[in-house]
Amino acid sequence: MADTHTIVQQALDLGDKELDCLRSQDTDRLVPLARERKQLMERLLTVPPTTGLRGRLQQLQGQQTLLTREARALQQLLKQEVMRVRGQNKRYSGYHNAAKVIPLSSRFVSRQG
Repeated sequence: MADTHTIVQQALDLGDKELDCLRSQDTDRLVPLARERKQLMERLLTVPPTTGLRGRLQQLQGQQTLLTREARALQQLLKQEVMRVRGQNKRYSGYHNAAKVIPLSSRFVSRQG
């Protein structure tokens, strides 16, 4: 089994990659990285503690705070984008009724009188 310091370093490295993805708004790459980091963190909880990890764990805590802040900013940005698109869709659906061509005669009207 990998030692604790290695697991913490891998988690920090994945956190840095996640942060880059958040800043570049690359959600496709972000999800697998977050899942992998979660697995590492769960594995870290099962490994017996070793000395000298306090500073590294504080780094992980600070990184998690930063990741959370960036994720909330991205969430707000995406929410604004969705609201903008909804407004456009409402506007376009209004044009649909105005641009609708109404035929002068109906096929259900009897032409014989």
